[in-house]
Amino acid sequence: MTESENQEASSKKSFKTCDNNDPSPWSDLNHELLFTVMMQLGVVDFPAFSGVCKSWRSFALSYKTKFMESRPIICMSICTESNEEDYNYYLDDINTEGRSFNSILPHSGGRTCVGFTGGHLILFGSKTHDFWLLDPVTRHGVHFPNIPSSVSDDPANIRGFLVFSPSKSGWVFVMTDGSANIWYSISGQGEWNHVSSTSPIVDLIAFNGKMYAIDNSGHLCELTINPEPKLSILETKNFPNFPKLQQFYCSGESLYVSRYLPVVGHYEYHKLDFEEMKWVLCKSSRKASSSNTKLKRIAAAKQGKSKLFIWQHMVYPKIV
Repeated sequence: MTESENQEASSKKSFKTCDNNDPSPWSDLNHELLFTVMMQLGVVDFPAFSGVCKSWRSFALSYKTKFMESRPIICMSICTESNEEDYNYYLDDINTEGRSFNSILPHSGGRTCVGFTGGHLILFGSKTHDFWLLDPVTRHGVHFPNIPSSVSDDPANIRGFLVFSPSKSGWVFVMTDGSANIWYSISGQGEWNHVSSTSPIVDLIAFNGKMYAIDNSGHLCELTINPEPKLSILETKNFPNFPKLQQFYCSGESLYVSRYLPVVGHYEYHKLDFEEMKWVLCKSSRKASSSNTKLKRIAAAKQGKSKLFIWQHMVYPKIV
């Protein structure tokens, strides 16, 4: 068989998915079987799985949220020693030694990753001062315009999240720069609006269909943007007394604020009891996990070439 005949035969390879004599192509693989196969994969295998063919990609994207929710956290690093347009990135499965995947982040050159939200990396333009929220698995993104000149362009101060607002019929990116202002932009409208607090904002979160903020005066605030933007202080009891170091954390149906205590070397978590609107100290974690140990080894291997951080796909939050 000639080389051209070999190539032609290879291109016609198919997978038999039925008992009759008519073979079916990979794209026609039974969805129940395809789902079973997909759920056995690790996160680092998902991009390759979704790239087999158009049918598999459509199937993978339909079940991406369910798949990612069932997977443990992974390590992601961005290599800035790339061309000016696209940075390389690496997914490392910290639960399985040696499992990794690398690809490119389109239109990421000249940007700094300042966080992640709803499965998207928050990429901030160092010179353009705009935002590119990019899903590293699908490599699809949502763009938001450059921030007003009055907003700090220091990436270390930026906190934000992405939500879908049915009332606005689009994606909304909400961010703060550590000042008393909370800024938001609706995808496609090309502008920013803001609301102000009486104290600098420490952190933001979208939780159970609502948007919350905490400031360094110990206030829990609720943000609404429909019909008009408004920031309301919620009355709570026993707010933990550690301003400036606190941050939101959510797990299931529970909302927490947490802080790291470097002197004693542990994290402290306070859960909000929504029925009584009071904060309850619920747990304190001192022991370093085995995942952290693995992360240190990965960080050492990539030192000087990459920005390293934990990445976990989260469900896209929606606000009412």
